[in-house]
Amino acid sequence: MDSPGAIPRRPRTSWSNDDGVFHLENVEAGEFTLELSSSTHPPLPEPRAVAFDCDKVQVLDFVLPVPGNLLVRVHNSLGNAVPETSVAVAGVAGTWIVLTDQDGEAPFGPLQPGPYIASAVVRGHAGRALPHETPTEASVETEVLQGETVAVDLRLAARIDNLGGNVSTFDGSPVADADVIVMARERMIVADGRARDRVVGRARSDENGDFEVSSLSAGDAYLIEATTSGGLVSERIAAQPGRRVDLVLPQPAALGGTVHFEAGGEPLVFEVEVGADDRRVFIHDTFIGTGGKWLIEGITPGNYRVEAIASGTRASTTSIVIAGETQDDLDLILAPTGSVIGTVLPGSSSPGGLRGDVNGWRLGNRIARVPLGPDGAFDLRSLPVGAVELRFRRRGWSRDTPLITVDVMADETVDVGHLSIDATNDGESDAPDP
Repeated sequence: MDSPGAIPRRPRTSWSNDDGVFHLENVEAGEFTLELSSSTHPPLPEPRAVAFDCDKVQVLDFVLPVPGNLLVRVHNSLGNAVPETSVAVAGVAGTWIVLTDQDGEAPFGPLQPGPYIASAVVRGHAGRALPHETPTEASVETEVLQGETVAVDLRLAARIDNLGGNVSTFDGSPVADADVIVMARERMIVADGRARDRVVGRARSDENGDFEVSSLSAGDAYLIEATTSGGLVSERIAAQPGRRVDLVLPQPAALGGTVHFEAGGEPLVFEVEVGADDRRVFIHDTFIGTGGKWLIEGITPGNYRVEAIASGTRASTTSIVIAGETQDDLDLILAPTGSVIGTVLPGSSSPGGLRGDVNGWRLGNRIARVPLGPDGAFDLRSLPVGAVELRFRRRGWSRDTPLITVDVMADETVDVGHLSIDATNDGESDAPDP
């Protein structure tokens, strides 16, 4: 060994061959510490102090214990495999972390024989981390044996469960192929002041109207609703996994009326949009040669925003739709509109182009949306006369970034020029649109 204050000797390194033999040559006389390291054979002996003499060949033998392997299988309370879950194995030589595969298995090895503790922590649906859900933990003690593969099972506590039920019409008939959505009770607030629930699971009802959404935290409360292909939406109700939920679709209603120009006459072709953001309902229809009359059936009861667009004019109003009733007296008067054009460019801290939409907002409602072109250009048409706020929404995110407020003028196009935006600051919401 080196004496205190001496200059340390240069380390010597040698690799063992296929027979496990290694050679250290041209080593000066003296005392050394011999230490083994291996990335494939964790069980290694302690460093050994060795004295070398000149002109002598010293033979040193190291006997390594045969390593073992550990296979951890993770299941939920129903016995189903849980993929993409972090499994930690702690033992005498350290701690290792592996994600389970699609079969819920996590292999470890080679490991030094001895005692180990395997543990798993899972959050949310299908192993994805969701902040509103409580972690579910499981652990087990085991012994890794030389030359063997030991398999252990981790069964998560009964905090992971399914949520099932049935979808039917107001008169009790089963509804097949309905889209059942499960949302967390935690609400995600977006920039326009509206609240939207976070979707954590979904399923399709079968021919009997039955459905089941799996892998939900049993101790948490959720909101659940069903939507048909025709846009009919059930009442959104609270539910807990492990309990059956019956979703009843309301008796549909109809909404209609007339559309005519402010100066008189009816449009030959016009579009009508009926939307309710709080219910995620949006219906769009085109009418041709109806003399300005329109009717949309199969609407879910609720409060709606109704808009008509035709030949550079626009009209809007609100209406309350009652179950089983037909309201056909909405009179929409089309007034002149204007357009806004411009270009959205990335700021200095956002190299590259932007992908997203420019939205027009007025009185708390989104009245227009258009995607950015390859060069960032946009053209918003059929905007109502008056103040309209332009907002940018990055593709796939749920928060708008304000751009500019424009005074739209009848039958004119306002060019706002180039608008700069930092793409790293838009869409700061922590989750994409469901």
